[in-house]
Amino acid sequence: MEWGYVCVGGLEGAAMIAFYIMELLQNKAIRSTSELELQDGIAQVLQQAGVEFIREARLSDSDRPDFMVGRVAIEVKTGGSKSALCRQLMRYAAHQDVDEILVITSRFALADLPQVLNCRPVAVLVISGAFVGGVSRS
Repeated sequence: MEWGYVCVGGLEGAAMIAFYIMELLQNKAIRSTSELELQDGIAQVLQQAGVEFIREARLSDSDRPDFMVGRVAIEVKTGGSKSALCRQLMRYAAHQDVDEILVITSRFALADLPQVLNCRPVAVLVISGAFVGGVSRS
């Protein structure tokens, strides 16, 4: 679902933030039985690392990524379809306040998301069971 836009601009900072967050979460034990518990665990890891974030950041009335860290929108998914997630991420990518999108999921089926949506890089961190692992830079 790459749209053929010419991507320009300084996205290096956002990419570094997304990579840093993936490094923080890689191999951390986050015990969860729901998406909300996983979000709480991620928030705890970010807080312990001193990372400033906004939870449920309001991009618009209908667009609220689970976290915003700088200009990186983070979406946590444990259910739902790939096509619905792509539609959601396309909406996030349309916002000028978003330079990169990081998806954190327990579903390996979501690991092969498009690498770019609306000129915004998309990174994916796949978790397995109760432990975070399996970093994928889509």
